[in-house]
Amino acid sequence: MLCQLCGINEATIHLTEIVDNQMVELHVCEQCAKEKAVDLSPPVSFNDILSGLVDFTSRKENEGVDVKCPTCGLTYEKFKKIGRLGCVDCYQSFQSFLYPLIKKVQGTTHHLGKRPSRLSGSMKIELEVKELADKLKKHVAREEFEDAAHVRDKIKMLEMKLKKKGQKK
Repeated sequence: MLCQLCGINEATIHLTEIVDNQMVELHVCEQCAKEKAVDLSPPVSFNDILSGLVDFTSRKENEGVDVKCPTCGLTYEKFKKIGRLGCVDCYQSFQSFLYPLIKKVQGTTHHLGKRPSRLSGSMKIELEVKELADKLKKHVAREEFEDAAHVRDKIKMLEMKLKKKGQKK
C-alpha cells in the first residue's frame, strides 16, 4: 500500500482515529509521518505496564527480598525493570512472585486455550467426555435433571465408542 500523503513510498505506519463514531484510517510512510510531526513513540511500553503490575501485585511480599536465578543470575529487581525473564529456570526461581502476576493478567494460572487441531479420534472423544461431565455437574447443581439425563446418555455413548476403539487395537 502506498503512502496516502506522498503516493510514492510504501506506507509503513497505519493510524486509526475515531471521530464522531466514524473510523478514519491514515496510511503513511515514515518520511511523511516525520514531516507531519506524527509522534511514533508508543505512549506506554509493554515493559512499563508489566513492571507496574509486578509492583502492584507483589509490593508487600517482596520488600527487602532480592531473589536471584541460580542459572542466569537475573535478580527479581532486574526482572521488574526489564519485564523479561532470563532463562527457563527463572520461572521456578520467581514462582512465588510470578503466579500472582500471571493470575492478575490472565485470570488463571492454568492453560484454558484451544485444542490442538490434530487430536487423534480417541483424544477428541476423551476431551468431549470431560466437557460433558462438567456440563452434567452444572445441570445437576441447577436441578435440571432432564438436561442432565441427556448429557449422561451422550457420555455413555461416547464411552462405548472409546471402548470399541480400545478393543480394535
